[in-house]
Amino acid sequence: MKRKKRKRTPATVPFAEVRNVLRQHLPNLDVEVVEAMLAVVVANELDGPAVWLEIIGPPSMGKTVMIEPLEGIFDAELLSKFSPNTLLSGAYGLGGNDPSLLTRLGDRPFLLIKDLGTLLHGNPFGQGEIYAQLREVYDGSYAREWGNGLRRSWNGKATVIMGITPVIDRHRAFGSQLGERCLKIRFDRPKDIPLEDLALAALDGTGNEESVREELHNAYDRAITDAVDRLSVVRLSAPTLESVANLAAFAATVRTQVERDQYIKGRPVVLPAAPEGPYRIVKNLKLFAMGSAALRGETDLSDVGLVGRIAFDCMPEPRRSILKRLVRLLDQGNAPEAGDLYGIVGHTATRAALDDLEYLDVIEAFEGKKGGKARMGRPPTCYRLSAQTQRWLKQSGLFPQ
Repeated sequence: MKRKKRKRTPATVPFAEVRNVLRQHLPNLDVEVVEAMLAVVVANELDGPAVWLEIIGPPSMGKTVMIEPLEGIFDAELLSKFSPNTLLSGAYGLGGNDPSLLTRLGDRPFLLIKDLGTLLHGNPFGQGEIYAQLREVYDGSYAREWGNGLRRSWNGKATVIMGITPVIDRHRAFGSQLGERCLKIRFDRPKDIPLEDLALAALDGTGNEESVREELHNAYDRAITDAVDRLSVVRLSAPTLESVANLAAFAATVRTQVERDQYIKGRPVVLPAAPEGPYRIVKNLKLFAMGSAALRGETDLSDVGLVGRIAFDCMPEPRRSILKRLVRLLDQGNAPEAGDLYGIVGHTATRAALDDLEYLDVIEAFEGKKGGKARMGRPPTCYRLSAQTQRWLKQSGLFPQ
């Protein structure tokens, strides 16, 4: 990506100005999501594989507000429409020029897709082709031929940031066809703030959207440029790398899809689940951690909490929410039963998520004490983390107990 040349005095903490702008104009916005987004941008300036990010959240909760100010930074291109002919086109433009987006943007394209939902609800045949194209672009090389003998190709390293609603969890084919190449971060509305208060806050900001966007754009620009300049002094320590490795092993396992027969009682597994190797995600998380450290003005990442959030958010819903609640109950010294986990989704979906987590050896089921919430005189089934999950989370430093 092309960087702008300008005189500046680097901030002690490059992200500090962005944080202040958000506190002033968008105090209810999830600041960690913005930090993760900028860390991905910075991380892609390092040697290594591309780091892509999906920002997942409910409609009208700020995804577009946080993504749009990136437009123009490093020549970032904001896309509102996406077809199989967007990246490489078989047509000819004015003067016989190649109208392909990748050709125009060069070998370091920066693509912002503010609403991937428009793609997911499009032509299913076009979807599959676009998924395949994105997979090749991520891997750094994409070529295409047409029946008229025309062939066009592209080589480079792309940065892609996508906004999407939780509908993505109903389109598992997207992740599987991309080979789980995207990191994910999810945000919800603040649970301690009534919805009407959020609506009033939005009314207060009506009319100054353009000025806020410009202020955020400038703050993003300075933070990214200063953080990129600091990358040369970032050195992740052995303990930080160990944390990243354990979180990568955890994430690679918990996001594995389990194929079951939905029409047979007991939902038997029809294909052996093979957790992906940790090689891609550990490299992505390492680069992400370095970008985050640079944004914070650190030479080593002092807190891996945001990396841990990414690892948990890579899980599909409702598996993610159920496992997070289970971990919270265990941390409080409880022995959770399935009934303690109901309410996020229905009973059947909760049981299905627990079955998948148990099959992947993320959790273990065991017989609880008699006198609990037993049915038909049987002791209740309780759940705990498996030995390998306990080891990963403990050695990551997120859950020392």
